Amino acid sequence: MSVLNSGWSYQIVNDHSKKFMTVDGNGTVVQWAWGNSPNQKWYAFELGDDLYEFKAVHSNEFMTVEGDGKDNGTRIIQSPPTQGSVGQTFQLRYAGSYDWYYIISPESQRVVELVGFSTDDGASIDLYDMNGGANQRWAFKPYGP
Repeated sequence: MSVLNSGWSYQIVNDHSKKFMTVDGNGTVVQWAWGNSPNQKWYAFELGDDLYEFKAVHSNEFMTVEGDGKDNGTRIIQSPPTQGSVGQTFQLRYAGSYDWYYIISPESQRVVELVGFSTDDGASIDLYDMNGGANQRWAFKPYGP
């Protein structure tokens, strides 16, 4: 059974900060307080086996691990669709409570996290080893098809 409805848009909220995954003016994915802005909404497209691509509603560009990187600290950005890019594919794994999930880069097996447990608007989102922290858990709030 699918975690998300393919083709629907979602708001992606961090468990620690309760702020939303947002594309800033430079194309970097950061967190920001909810502003009901299109750069805070993501279309989810199921690829099978709990693998997804996420497309920013405002730009039609995809959530991407910068440079298809595998190292801790690799930024999450938006970029145009790239056929065969492993950096644009993410796996969702249930975090064990409520509606929280880990967003995992299948290539590196690292998770998408809010850097440093920040609660600041504009705080970076990157890849890091899974440690179970609330800064690594995300909920998907349906916005609609």
